[in-house]
Amino acid sequence: MVAEMMAVWVFVPLLAGMRIVYAADVLKGMEKPFYRIWSRGSLYLVSIVCVIINFVVWLCSGHSAYMLRLWDMIASYLLLAIVDWKKKIVPDTVLVCFFAAQMLLGAVTMDPERLFSMLFTGGVLFFFLIAFAWLSKGRLGMGDAELLGVTAMAAGWAYVVQIVTIALIFSFFYGLWLLFFRRMTMKTEIPFVPFLAAAMAVHTVYIVL
Repeated sequence: MVAEMMAVWVFVPLLAGMRIVYAADVLKGMEKPFYRIWSRGSLYLVSIVCVIINFVVWLCSGHSAYMLRLWDMIASYLLLAIVDWKKKIVPDTVLVCFFAAQMLLGAVTMDPERLFSMLFTGGVLFFFLIAFAWLSKGRLGMGDAELLGVTAMAAGWAYVVQIVTIALIFSFFYGLWLLFFRRMTMKTEIPFVPFLAAAMAVHTVYIVL
């Protein structure tokens, strides 16, 4: 019980704070060595805010650890969507923190067999996506592949298929809008993570309602 409380109310908010602080540095173009993040007062201030937000989510969801995990995933995608839209990158450091938080919450919300099975099948998909990104010559960004692979290990490959399908629909119509109204070309680079974040939000509203 103590370990679970520490995981949910100490380590997960701390990992969220690390994601936010590092992403803010990336957006400012001021990336610093990651080990220095522990000396940043902003890390602990942001982490405390994350504790408060997580507590509100937990309270409003009827004390559901599953909803905490879902919220952590959505918040991470929204953060990465902003970074990808502005900088067209998906920072590995943010992905590592996202994965670590999801594994901690997964250990609290799922039985070990299911968690291991999800890790294994998601890991297979992770390496498949990395190989596809490498062979596709830019059709799938390496950062997008890593994010989807991590998500598969955290939430399952079926979930990834669902949000990718929705995201492709969104990106298709956005591409048409750019093509016809903004006079862009077929070679215009469009960040994909914002569409994944939008797809995740739509999917969440669907399952909640």
